Amino acid sequence: MKKRIKEVLKKATILIVIVLAIALIFTFVNDRPTFADSGFSTSHSSGGSYSGGSGFSGIDSSDIDDFDFELWYIIIVLGIVFIAYIIKLITKGKNEIRAEYQPFVPVQNNIENYIRKYIPNFDRQQFLNMGYRMYCDVQGACMNSNLENVKHLISDEIYKMYQNEITALVTQGKQKIMKEIVLNDSYLRLAKNENNALAITVGYVIEYYDYIVDKNTGNKVKGDANRKKRVYYEIQFRQCSNYWVITQVKTLNQYYI
Repeated sequence: MKKRIKEVLKKATILIVIVLAIALIFTFVNDRPTFADSGFSTSHSSGGSYSGGSGFSGIDSSDIDDFDFELWYIIIVLGIVFIAYIIKLITKGKNEIRAEYQPFVPVQNNIENYIRKYIPNFDRQQFLNMGYRMYCDVQGACMNSNLENVKHLISDEIYKMYQNEITALVTQGKQKIMKEIVLNDSYLRLAKNENNALAITVGYVIEYYDYIVDKNTGNKVKGDANRKKRVYYEIQFRQCSNYWVITQVKTLNQYYI
C-alpha cells in the first residue's frame, strides 16, 4: 500500500508541475503589464495639422494588482485539481484493493490429532499441497472457460458459481487471465465431521496476476496486468470416499503488492 501511495504522489506531482508551468507561461504572455505605445505617437487631422508626443505611459499599478489576483486564482484552482487527482488515484479500484493486513484467523487446537481420528496416516504438508494443486487446476479450467475436466474436484454449488462467471464472460466476449500463481503460505484452519464426512478448512495465501481481457483483441478491460494480487483464502475440502472435493471458497482479504 505504501508503494501504491508513493506512485500516486509521484504521478500527481509531475502533473501539477507541468500544468502550473503551462499556466504561468500563459499568464506572463497574455496578462503581463503593457505599454500604451512602442515609441512616439503621431496623429493627423483632416485639416492637415500635426501633433506629436512621447506616447510612453509606463506601468499601471492596476495591471500589477490584476496580475497578482489572477496568479493566486490559478494556484488555488490547481490546488483543488491536485487534491482531487490524488483522491481519484488512491481510491482507484477500491472494489478490488482493500486495506493491507493479514487477517487474524483462529486455528483449531490439536487439529491434526482430530483429523487422525478419521485418517490415521494423515500428512499435513501432503494435504496442503494437494489442496493447492486442486485450486490451481480449477482456476486454470476457469481461465480456459471449461470446467468439465475438474468437475469431480468441486461441489455442485461451486461448479454453478464458476460456470455462471464463465458464461457471463463468454457472452461479453471476455476472458479471465490468471498467471504466475505462487503459494505464499498455507495452514490447517478447521476440521469437523459433517454428516459422517470429514471436512477440513485450509488457509492459503496466494499471489498472482489477475485481470480480464477482450477475447478478440487481447486488450485488458479490467484489473491490473502489471501488479500481482495477494489473496487470503479459506478453502473447505470434504472427503468423499477416497477423494476430496472443494465445497467452499472464501476470500478473507486481497490487495495489490
